[in-house]
Amino acid sequence: MRNGKQLTGLVLGITMCAGTLAGQGFEGVVAMKVWSKGKATDMTMSIKGGVTRTDMVTEGHNGTMLMNPQTKTMIMIMAEEKMYMTMSLAAGEHQEHSEPKITDLGTTATIAGRECRNFLLEDAKRTTEICNGEGLGDFMMGGSPMGQGPGTDLADLASSRSHFQNGFFPLRVTRIKADKRTVQLEVTAVDPKPLDPALFQVPANFTEMKMPSMGPPSQ
Repeated sequence: MRNGKQLTGLVLGITMCAGTLAGQGFEGVVAMKVWSKGKATDMTMSIKGGVTRTDMVTEGHNGTMLMNPQTKTMIMIMAEEKMYMTMSLAAGEHQEHSEPKITDLGTTATIAGRECRNFLLEDAKRTTEICNGEGLGDFMMGGSPMGQGPGTDLADLASSRSHFQNGFFPLRVTRIKADKRTVQLEVTAVDPKPLDPALFQVPANFTEMKMPSMGPPSQ
């Protein structure tokens, strides 16, 4: 079994790419690729009743995360160790995000068989083009506590969802810097279908792991 630090590292790795879809009645699976430093990560989101199960592979290890916006909890499941960790989402509600300038580019695209509309988001940190899809609920992406990873740049997008009354879920996210365009996220498949409620529960034989203390070292 890995020691506590290694397990925590795996959990933080999953958190970098965490996402959830909220409500609006969508049930099914959304597959996507997320790019960071030229490397692509495959990720699937299974959504039912506003609760999201995210499955991905981080540093060669399978990781699963359950996010529930109603209970404001996030559960990291580490199947290889038969362990899980529960974290609160409440703290993230108080984080400040800069309000971007949003421009409707007046163009559309079809991604993973679904139509989306292109918008330009500009703030003091970055310029981002998104192709927003409707009917999938609202998009949230967790940034890494270490300030690194694909979720770091994508996390601020969640603050933009209040500007989109019919739902905010980017099917593609492109970072624009000078004349360079870099795709950071792209949905590859959307599969509406009924899902087994068991997918959104921690297996009964798994053991809860407490987050190691991050306080100052003892004197």
